[in-house]
Amino acid sequence: MLFRAPSTSLESLLQASVIQDVTDPVKRDPQESTGESSRKAQTSKAQIRARNPDKRRVRSGSNAGKKHHIAMAVKKENASRKVRQRERGWCYVYVGNVSPATDEEMLIKLFSTCGHIIKLEIQCSSGLAMTTGKPTPAYYRGHPVRQYATVVFGKPQHAQKALKLHGSRVGGTELVVVRSASDLPEVKEKVERRLRDYRERLGLGHRQGEVRKSAKPLCLQPTEILPVDEPKIVAASPRKLGDRHKIWDFSFPMTVV
Repeated sequence: MLFRAPSTSLESLLQASVIQDVTDPVKRDPQESTGESSRKAQTSKAQIRARNPDKRRVRSGSNAGKKHHIAMAVKKENASRKVRQRERGWCYVYVGNVSPATDEEMLIKLFSTCGHIIKLEIQCSSGLAMTTGKPTPAYYRGHPVRQYATVVFGKPQHAQKALKLHGSRVGGTELVVVRSASDLPEVKEKVERRLRDYRERLGLGHRQGEVRKSAKPLCLQPTEILPVDEPKIVAASPRKLGDRHKIWDFSFPMTVV
């Protein structure tokens, strides 16, 4: 009995190709897969940076100087803002160079043009103060008095206007209107006097060549010349070379032949 193998027809080839396409996956180019994965990685990094902008990686020391300058600028701005807020809250001023002939009514008449005055007081910084009544002019002849006043207004704007009255003349003297008590003339005089006394105690701030007395007496004694014996010079005795050989200027032990 004879068997005959069937020949491959066109239909059988098409069926075989369809089956192979379904069963076998398509092989991709490795370069294409690598590029796609890198693009995905970049996209994921960009998304992470967008979510956390404060956690970006930067080179060490690249922005250190800029950050320091920014921090110092912010600190300076905050300090100046606090000063401005404190200045806006000030409702009082100090008035210096108040003469003994000036009373509170005269100052109220002057500063009432700036706004509503809540309180005005005259304080004595040096000399003798009178607690009751106004002293007679003869009292001030033998008792020099330094006075200053404090004026409290209802609003900070009124205190700002009062500063413009600096230099006004009341009672024969020129008034000094300031914000701080350290700017009063009598306070400056006391500070300068204390500094001058301090320099004198330490001997500082004197002119070159100026003769100053010593704080403690110096005990001086005349210089005395003490006799000193001259050192004795002893000549070196020549060494005996009886136990050594000597050839010209060289010597060596006798055991050496």
